[in-house]
Amino acid sequence: ASFAINCTPVPPAPLTPPAPSVVVAPGGITTPDTTPTFQGTGTPGNTIQIKDPAGNVIGSAVVGPNGQWNVTPTAPLPQGSNNLAITETSPSGAVSPSVPLPVVIDSVAPSAPSGAIAPGSNTGSTTDNITSNNKPTLTGTGTPGDTIKITDPQGNVIGTAVVGPNGQWSITPTTALPTGTNNLSMVAIDPAGNVSPTAPLPVVIESGSLPAPTGGINSGSNTGSPTDNITTNPQPVLSGTGTPGNTIQIKDPAGNVIGSAVVGPNGQWNVTPTAPLPQGSNNLSITETSPSGAVSPSVPLPVVIDSVAPSAPAGAIAPGSNTGSTTDNITSNNKPTLTG
Repeated sequence: ASFAINCTPVPPAPLTPPAPSVVVAPGGITTPDTTPTFQGTGTPGNTIQIKDPAGNVIGSAVVGPNGQWNVTPTAPLPQGSNNLAITETSPSGAVSPSVPLPVVIDSVAPSAPSGAIAPGSNTGSTTDNITSNNKPTLTGTGTPGDTIKITDPQGNVIGTAVVGPNGQWSITPTTALPTGTNNLSMVAIDPAGNVSPTAPLPVVIESGSLPAPTGGINSGSNTGSPTDNITTNPQPVLSGTGTPGNTIQIKDPAGNVIGSAVVGPNGQWNVTPTAPLPQGSNNLSITETSPSGAVSPSVPLPVVIDSVAPSAPAGAIAPGSNTGSTTDNITSNNKPTLTG
């Protein structure tokens, strides 16, 4: 007897391709581009598919002969986190393991940052952004992780910093700022590259020295000679000249401030001591301080208070003019010399 056996060969199972690779920064991809192009490597001729979290294919490409591939999503990705996945499929239908592809779409610009001179760098008032420090530390608030960039009026970057987890940032200029008003600008740049609106940051740098002020007893308080700084008024008005906006301080010999005033727009100032000055010589001094804290040289201001009336004088006809008795103040001389 004879037998015939028909055999149908079974094709071997397709080999699973290795997982494809994709260029991803540590922590994933953050971009303002809603249709970013992804790139990576795979086996030439295989097909790369990128899927959204629901498993929908949002883009595909065939790996080129050089092992490279590029895929751009067919539709914009939504704002926020997109947990995409990549697979590679061979012509025989074998599918690689899925590779996660975390992508954050952020095309919203951050809010403008706020900033000012740090209190430790702001000489004088801590709220006026005027300082004698030409490399002041600038501080402010922003969104954690954003980068703050400060530029000068010419557009030169004078410092950058990343906003800390507490929302605070700090920048010290890399070069000294020039004397006068510096109209600096600030922007915040988020990790996706979005740039905030520009925020102004005016900083005034003042010279560390001031001209000395002038002063004396005001003419309305200076009894007697108007130029001798001697008066009967124990609280005389003191007046003089200085730089408008600066503060005049009058101090006693012990260094205590006995009065102060801001120099007016006309360059004039007036100070009345807060308490009566003692009788006699008062070796006062005047200093002028700018809003940035710069202090002028001290100028002496001697003031003599003399409010004690003198004793009544004694007098009589001089013996040479007193005809007759020299003690009776009776004389025939109608122009007698009087002495006392």
